[in-house]
Amino acid sequence: MKNHLKLLFDRENRLWTLLFFVAFIVLCASGIAIGITDNPPGIFMLEGGMVMLIYAHVHIWKNWHNYLRLAGISAGIIAVTFAVISIMASMGLAKYLSEAIVMGLIGLFCIPGIIAGIIGVVVTGNKKQNQQKQ
Repeated sequence: MKNHLKLLFDRENRLWTLLFFVAFIVLCASGIAIGITDNPPGIFMLEGGMVMLIYAHVHIWKNWHNYLRLAGISAGIIAVTFAVISIMASMGLAKYLSEAIVMGLIGLFCIPGIIAGIIGVVVTGNKKQNQQKQ
């Protein structure tokens, strides 16, 4: 972990890390300023900001398998969350579920994780193909 944090701020990656982080701040602040309650542009800006935050941390990954794992783990968390909700509802424990926590977990972390993973697979896969052609 310590090595990963050093790589984020070395000479090659510092600019990209800061650009992704600034994009995160701008998109999230804009989305919240516009409003995220039943407002698709604000929600999309917030989601895009969270994708930028994830990229600020993982853009140094060079292997597309890592991005695929990110997308898979995020999708797995969604599946487990829905399974837990279904089990609790069938047991009559639905009153203990908090919609805000569940939607926050899924909407602010899992969905951007899936989007970042898919885009990362496409981008790193294209880089590998272009390098092999040359």
